[in-house]
Amino acid sequence: MITRRIQNVQISTDSGTKEQVASEVGALKFAVALMFCRMPKEDQKYLLLEMRQLNDAYSNKLADELQQFQLK
Repeated sequence: MITRRIQNVQISTDSGTKEQVASEVGALKFAVALMFCRMPKEDQKYLLLEMRQLNDAYSNKLADELQQFQLK
């Protein structure tokens, strides 16, 4: 296993308006989707199942959105 160290990370969030927060959330969801794409197919399947077990409208919606990126 390779361990990497990341130094001097700087992350900011623009939260001045609702629209800015919505854009930040959208960008974050897209970043998660890109990471989801890199997961093995089996892990993708179980992540979606776990999200849907939360039985929450927002978790279900995100699971549906992530499913678009699922490996076939």
